[in-house]
Amino acid sequence: MDRETKVELAAIPLVLGVLGAIFLVYAAAVGGLWAWIVAGVLIVAAVAAIAYWASKAKASPPAPPAAKARDGVHRVLVIADGPCGPELPALISDHADAPIEARVLAPRGGSRLSVWTGDEDAYRDAAAHVDETVSALVAAGIKATGEVGAADPLQTADDGLREFPADEIVFAVTTDEEDRDLLARAAERYAVPVSAVPTTST
Repeated sequence: MDRETKVELAAIPLVLGVLGAIFLVYAAAVGGLWAWIVAGVLIVAAVAAIAYWASKAKASPPAPPAAKARDGVHRVLVIADGPCGPELPALISDHADAPIEARVLAPRGGSRLSVWTGDEDAYRDAAAHVDETVSALVAAGIKATGEVGAADPLQTADDGLREFPADEIVFAVTTDEEDRDLLARAAERYAVPVSAVPTTST
């Protein structure tokens, strides 16, 4: 489940709670039994939804294990939330003393509404990030392939690890607080080393 889906579903308790409060006020003003019943049901549903999402937040699903290849190749999964410059190949080369292979996945940005309305700008931007990052790696002598991933960076990394047995993960990110939080969560989530490089768009 990507980040936009989680945010939209997490809003359900708020909507239920607001509706429950409206019916509660209406019941107090009018005194109809049906209004009290509807208000009670909505409030109970809101509390149950809050409890459910609280439990889901505490129990973050484990990252999928990657089957390690035993061919002497150092594999790097790159999550490119923007185009990467020379810092990326330099970082990868410093971390490996073996042949290097990289897999670049660019999270598809944009909202779910943009997907429903057919807005392809977010996909085109992500595809451009893939092309620029792969080109930078290939120019540095690193074998690299890539494609556009899910909207959520961690979901993108999860999907990548299912097919690409990475020895490390590199996030190409900006320097804002959300990206720092992302890296902290990734470091806890994955069993392989996690590092970061800035995007060239910052």
